[in-house]
Amino acid sequence: MAWHTLKSRQEIVNILDHVMGKGVPITLRIEGKEKSFQSKIIKIDHEAAGREIGGAPQLIVEKLVPDDGNALIQSFPGVVVEFSVNHGLYRCSINCTGSSSEYPYFGFILSFPETMEIDEKRKARRVLYDMPEMVSVEFTVDKGPAKGKMYELGVIDCSRHGLGILIREKDFDLLESVDPGDELRNIIFYATWARIRVDGIVRHKTKIADGKYRGCYILGIESRDIIESCHAKNP
Repeated sequence: MAWHTLKSRQEIVNILDHVMGKGVPITLRIEGKEKSFQSKIIKIDHEAAGREIGGAPQLIVEKLVPDDGNALIQSFPGVVVEFSVNHGLYRCSINCTGSSSEYPYFGFILSFPETMEIDEKRKARRVLYDMPEMVSVEFTVDKGPAKGKMYELGVIDCSRHGLGILIREKDFDLLESVDPGDELRNIIFYATWARIRVDGIVRHKTKIADGKYRGCYILGIESRDIIESCHAKNP
């Protein structure tokens, strides 16, 4: 396999947030043990990053299946986590740092990965596809209070007509720097198998009224380049 290494914390957060939100199963391989175990990420504790200087978020996962993994992971805390999203294989090495008994997050606390690897070989196997599953986006704006600032944001919605980008409170200054009709150049979309660089048009800024992201905003971006970039050519 040919592995590509991701080092951006925000990019890794976006991927893991996607895995948690979609309920994607994860496989845990405990250091020194041949047997693998199954679980799911049930919480990304972002508040843990502020508890110490240079701190990082923590992951909370469900108890392992089969059950004997729950004793092993406490005795042998080094684990490799693997999961598959849209035919792309991801893996990272982390540690179990304790157990979680906070309702409803019963399971184990894992350290946040410093890097994450993606199996690029799977990209070559995909001959034709309509729309990749976008994970995150990166761009700068050229006007307003946020001029020149680099944003790394998650993709919350994806269709053939465009993408919905999630804007959390920490990035609300972006809302003052873009308006419907504005053109954004050199947007980098991180899909589950590739990076796509395109230009796009802002179509709307919509506040989320309820649900998990209540109070956040969706920035709707339309780009024909996104659709055209989603078609692989036969070798």
